[in-house]
Order: sequence, then C-alpha cells, then structure tokens
Amino acid sequence: MDREIVEQIYRDGFHARFATTRMISFIGVGWGDAEVARFASMIGPTHTPNLSLLDLSGNRFGATGCTALANALTRTTPMGSISLSSSGIGDEGAKCLAHVIVRTHVVILREVDLGPEGCKHLAQAAEKAASSGDLALASLHVEQNKRIGDLGIAELLAKSAG
Repeated sequence: MDREIVEQIYRDGFHARFATTRMISFIGVGWGDAEVARFASMIGPTHTPNLSLLDLSGNRFGATGCTALANALTRTTPMGSISLSSSGIGDEGAKCLAHVIVRTHVVILREVDLGPEGCKHLAQAAEKAASSGDLALASLHVEQNKRIGDLGIAELLAKSAG
C-alpha cells in the first residue's frame, strides 16, 4: 500500500517536472526490464509532450522493457533521437521497437546484440513506414553488433534499395 502511494507521488512529481522536458537521459543507471517499463509508463504525449531525445544506454533490458517503451513512444510525435547502446536489447527488442525506430530521426543501437533477424524487423518496419509516408529515420548506428554479419547488412540494404 505504501509503495503504491510513494509511486504515485513520484509519478505526479515526474509529470510536473518533465512536462516541458525535451531530453531525458538515464545512462547506465542499472535499469532492467521492470525499471524501464515503470519509466515508460510515465512518458508519452500527455506527460512528456516535448520529449525529442531519449538516452537509456548502458542499462540491461530486453524485449519486455522494449515493448513498454514502444507502447509509450508510439503515442508521441516522432522522436529526434533515441540511444539504447550497450543495453542488450537483441533481435527481440529490435522487433518490439522497430515501428518506433523508423519514426525517429537518429537511432543509436551500438553494441545491443543485434543480429540478422533484428535487421530484418527494422528493414520491414522501414519499408512499411516508407509506403505510408511515416519514415523519418535519417541515421541508424549499429556499430559493434558482431552478430549482424553479411546477412544482417543484406537485410537492411535490400529493403532500402527496393
């Protein structure tokens, strides 16, 4: 009971402080899926309507956290920049976030354990967004993802060339 009250007080304070915020950065604060999901429940068009830069690099979360972020960021205007470097989101996380990633101008996914399957999801989302006029992605950084290989590059390039 006390925890719920404290969480509500925190949520209300967060909303009051962050209503005009354009950039939020929680780099390397040790967040996992639960913390990212809690944070995601506090962002969105009604709580952070001006948010354009989000950096959650250096935290260790996966598909659960990515799903929560995707749900929150789907309701916002396209983002300027998202960085999730060194977060270990992997292919499943990329799949969950793909439709948000392609509506973001700059996306930094360095060292997130991205492989060919994740690249395929990103490419498919980009193709869909391009056909509907929603593609905003101008710069995608996927360096230091050793699993991408030739197959992942081919997935990304095949969709962008077609």
